[in-house]
Amino acid sequence: MLTEFLAKKHTKNFYVYDADGSGYVEEADLQRWAKNLAQLRDWQPGTLEFENLLAKFKSVWINFWQPADIDGDGKVSLQEYLKVVEVSVDNFPNSREMQESHTAKANTIFSILDADNDGTISQSEYIQFCRAIGLDEATAKSVFIKLY
Repeated sequence: MLTEFLAKKHTKNFYVYDADGSGYVEEADLQRWAKNLAQLRDWQPGTLEFENLLAKFKSVWINFWQPADIDGDGKVSLQEYLKVVEVSVDNFPNSREMQESHTAKANTIFSILDADNDGTISQSEYIQFCRAIGLDEATAKSVFIKLY
């Protein structure tokens, strides 16, 4: 069973990913983020950078969100997500597959943020990503300082 803290944290995470506010996380939400980020980076459709970015976001959908689509309707509800999170939290310590999956997701997200591929995430890269997903610059700066 999820603790109140984890349920609250993952609910907030869910609503960040629900880019269009539909109450569901769908592949289109992640595509929207990718296009926003590409625009902020001035990466045009058809370029290698743009296509690689879209592929990374698609990977996050396929490997993380799509498995949470329990009813197979192409979208993930908050209830589906929290159910999968609960199973993941309960089984994570004993599941090498889950650990590898989360590591792969973290590496993919890191590569999305690291626009210049230098192996680090600068404050400007972090702010740019946050702006692309709809968070304001002041919050991004504040969070980056805490992460750094």
